[in-house]
Amino acid sequence: MITRVISTSSELPKAFATNYVWIANNLSKETKELPIKDFKLLSTICYEFIEYFHQSGIQDESTLVDIVQALAQLSSTSDGEALKWVSGINFAQDGVLIAVMCDLLSNKNEAIHKEALRYMGGILNSEEERIFTKSMFNGLLDKVINIMYSPNHNLVKESLWTLSNLTASGPNYCRDFVKSSAMHRALNLAKSHNIDIQEEALWVLCNAVTCGTDVNARDAFLVESNEEQGEIVNVMLKGLRVKNSKLVTNILQSLNMLLKTD
Repeated sequence: MITRVISTSSELPKAFATNYVWIANNLSKETKELPIKDFKLLSTICYEFIEYFHQSGIQDESTLVDIVQALAQLSSTSDGEALKWVSGINFAQDGVLIAVMCDLLSNKNEAIHKEALRYMGGILNSEEERIFTKSMFNGLLDKVINIMYSPNHNLVKESLWTLSNLTASGPNYCRDFVKSSAMHRALNLAKSHNIDIQEEALWVLCNAVTCGTDVNARDAFLVESNEEQGEIVNVMLKGLRVKNSKLVTNILQSLNMLLKTD
């Protein structure tokens, strides 16, 4: 079994590691079809490979991309139990995988940090509190803020999707978002001429209001832009022009909450 080979080997043959990771990557593309038993095994394989690569300092970016991509593909599952496995919190050293993936968000190779971002956004679809606390502990918010300034529009959109999953997860995360510079950046991106980025930014702002408390909504209203409060209201009023009916409904709910704040 591959997990035994990794745990008992101080050095894996490069060809063996490369080929095994390639196989795991291809299997992960069938995430929705995998029985939970196979999903757990594949998650374990990817976990132990990425831990091995991270600890050994092997400079093989193409293989690392394959591992991170496999994990990102596995994180697209909608099964709550499966998300616990792919997040690594069901392993003995829970939190290690999340720490490694958060670290990879700063990797200079765009292919690596793009897949790491997809992974983080995916596991934040879980309702498991430990995933969120460990992600925040490992600097997720600061890492995502940096990506929000990327010239790559797809990466910016992915970063906003990750934040929308974070802010949808409750008052504590809405508070952390509103009090960070990510809030200011999202306000600016909600005015983007790129409709995909604009809509994703509006989802983040709406979630920060509707998934939080009255205090969160008030704090969001008090965020200043050009020394004026209430910029979020202006942004949302303009956002009512989008053609996404579900988003428009959420914007109206958010405006209702904002207008009720003291």
